Amino acid sequence: MLQPFSFEEFLLANNEEALITFIRHDGLSEIPKAITEKLTDYLKLYFVVGGMPSAVNSWLDTRDYSAVEARQRDILETYENDFSKHALKNIVPKLRYLWNSVPSQLAKENKKFIYGLVREGARARDYEDLKAFKLYHLDVGLLRYMSELSPAAILDGIKIFEEFRGALTEQFVLTELAGKSFIRNIYYWTSDATAEVDFVFADDKRVYPVEVKAGENLQARSLRVYRERYNPELSIRTSLSNLRLDDGLLNLPLFALFNLESYIQNK
Repeated sequence: MLQPFSFEEFLLANNEEALITFIRHDGLSEIPKAITEKLTDYLKLYFVVGGMPSAVNSWLDTRDYSAVEARQRDILETYENDFSKHALKNIVPKLRYLWNSVPSQLAKENKKFIYGLVREGARARDYEDLKAFKLYHLDVGLLRYMSELSPAAILDGIKIFEEFRGALTEQFVLTELAGKSFIRNIYYWTSDATAEVDFVFADDKRVYPVEVKAGENLQARSLRVYRERYNPELSIRTSLSNLRLDDGLLNLPLFALFNLESYIQNK
């Protein structure tokens, strides 16, 4: 299945090979401010445009956010129309409820799926689904559009990474992880409803917990609980803070996630 452009592919589409080369060849050294600022600007732009090819092409051709949003609207309408083409007639309304509930599901502090947010009084058995799971979107740009967040809200400062309860940031991180061939499955971890690690994945050697932080506040109680309990060889905290490795904790900038496999191999 065709996937959205990753952030690295988005940089390539914008002729920023030099930024990619710098990240891929600089090891675990702190990234210079000039590079972090430029990559953060591109990350915010990616949150607006997303990775759907037609939306990216619209941006490259026009540099016009309204043109990008027109394409995103068309894409979302196409998906909704496809529900009735490829699903049984009696479940199409349920699909639409689920589809439209994604932004509100991700806006919650606890992002475990809540059937009551799909429609009032909804229950698991109504949707023939699992009891404990999270539901994310396909693309961060489409999620941003569905959430009615304007491009200006994204681009005017880094505070947007902390708004919408970090939902856009989690969506971005999930999409980046899902695009890695060395990652087979992605899970999340909870401990008696008192701690929750956003994502957990494994390669052929180890299990890695991933804590997602939208800004530069690095307080991560849940990750600390996980590390104390399981003592993983390497834990990952991704945020807007600079790159560093500290006592088995990799602080990984959001914009450098595309280089994750290299960091893991060379830590």
